[in-house]
Amino acid sequence: MRFLTLASLILLANSAAAESIFEKLDRFYVGGGVSFIDANTSDASGNDLNFTTLDLVGGYKYNGFLGVDARIGLGISDETSTIAGNEIETSTDYYASIYWRPETVNDRAKIYGLFGFSTISVSVDSAAGDNSNSESGLSYGGGVGFVIEESWNLNFEYRMILDDDDNEFSTVSANVDYRF
Repeated sequence: MRFLTLASLILLANSAAAESIFEKLDRFYVGGGVSFIDANTSDASGNDLNFTTLDLVGGYKYNGFLGVDARIGLGISDETSTIAGNEIETSTDYYASIYWRPETVNDRAKIYGLFGFSTISVSVDSAAGDNSNSESGLSYGGGVGFVIEESWNLNFEYRMILDDDDNEFSTVSANVDYRF
């Protein structure tokens, strides 16, 4: 909750100082990047579960302050552990998210929040069989972006992809987007 309050205050303060906010609209954007997911849980052998995904990002800005953002991440890493002589492989198949994105921008940087909904699918493969599980729920986060060139941005984010009673998947990510 402190994170959300701090993010809101920063967005408001930066909005007051942003120059030419409505001139820098760039309505559509697409990009890609990498996310490092911490499952905040452990497998049966006590190993922490961490995954890496390649991400596709896209969005549309309604106005200078608000847009919609969609993401898809495909797992590129897995965790392998051995329990009682059996090898178990756990991996993230994918995640998909859609967010409302309040954002404030100036000529050099932007700061934004992400508030929405996500689904994540995790698979466990072992000698006993394969098991895939999907979970969905509220998702939130925030990020900062820096202008590389006129239409290119480098973004760094923290997101809580899923936080429910049984599971918690948070991520730190970096991505590049092109605005047109």
